Amino acid sequence: MRILIYSYNFLPKDRGGMEKFIFSLVQRLKKNHEISLLLPKRHNICISGIKIYHISEIFTKYNRDDLSRLKFLITGPIKFLSNIISTSIILPRVLKKNKIQIVTVFQPSIYSTLVNFIGLLFKKKTCISLRGMEGDVTFFSQLSMDLTFLFSRAVIINSEDLYDRYLKTISIPRAFFSNKKVFYLPNGVNGEYWKPDKTDEISNDSDLVFVGNLTDKSQIKNKGIKFLYQAIKILRENNNLNLNVVVIGRVNMYLLKKLIAPDIESYFDFYGFLKNYNLLKTKIQKSRIYVLPSISEGMPNSLMEAMALEMPCIASNVGGVPELIEHNVDGLIFEPKNPKKLADLIRLLLEDENLQKKLGMNARKKMMNKFNWNQIIKKLEIFYGNLLINE
Repeated sequence: MRILIYSYNFLPKDRGGMEKFIFSLVQRLKKNHEISLLLPKRHNICISGIKIYHISEIFTKYNRDDLSRLKFLITGPIKFLSNIISTSIILPRVLKKNKIQIVTVFQPSIYSTLVNFIGLLFKKKTCISLRGMEGDVTFFSQLSMDLTFLFSRAVIINSEDLYDRYLKTISIPRAFFSNKKVFYLPNGVNGEYWKPDKTDEISNDSDLVFVGNLTDKSQIKNKGIKFLYQAIKILRENNNLNLNVVVIGRVNMYLLKKLIAPDIESYFDFYGFLKNYNLLKTKIQKSRIYVLPSISEGMPNSLMEAMALEMPCIASNVGGVPELIEHNVDGLIFEPKNPKKLADLIRLLLEDENLQKKLGMNARKKMMNKFNWNQIIKKLEIFYGNLLINE
């Protein structure tokens, strides 16, 4: 099959869960299919066996001072129109030159809308792949969401909860979605890479580990670090437990102190962003428990990787988490925004090493049986094949 994939974000500039998923996806699809990537110009990369095309970014970022805002208001509309025209010229050439059959865009956006609209004009099978939902909904994000869905023949989701949330947000009539194919494709995990190290060199040097970026208000809110802070504070004050909690990821310490607590550094050890994945794996395994206290998630890759590492995990009951964890079987789940319950589960798991081992072993078994990449690719290939045959 000849497939075009568009994404606004991509590795190595962006290192979120969706970016890792897309990179892993195209690396595996290219073995049996012709893959073309459509990326903004800021992603100046080369990937062996994949054709990469660049388009200008529709919006340019501006600083929030009056002069920058005025400049944006004057030049923004002109740049917007010129980039729309540029994309409308480049994309048809890419579709024709590579004889593209399927167009898949990741996440709703103005660009995703344009790419799928042009794809439909050229009678291609268009898909929107939903891997998460973050941030406040603005007029433009609402409009792009509605139009991207409208111009997509099929919707690929990584959790049922995520699709339900999108449907509640969309403002155009549901009748427009009655004929759309909806395909469930969970995130995949590389079990050979995310394999637990059984050597004696791995020994615990922390009690809890949290992995996630905390650089802006949205991330700080959605990742639920506030409730982890409150849970650790409860354990320190009520149970005399002074826990060593490691936080891995980019952080904005000024915002954390402002939004969470001025003394947050006395509760967490901030390790920053670990570019080396081997170091990341080791640091996760050196902790006794992996914790994800989010109030909003899609299907969290970081949780899946921790489960593949045989880590006992505690996660909030949001997004695709219940599809990954069965409570007290391969992990522990608590309702979001409940620091007291989170504190109770942390104490329970710290005091029961047998439960830690049981949850960890079952977690890896589930990742290998249900979420390994070979299964994910086979499912997607069948779906794409049916899309070409049935329409």
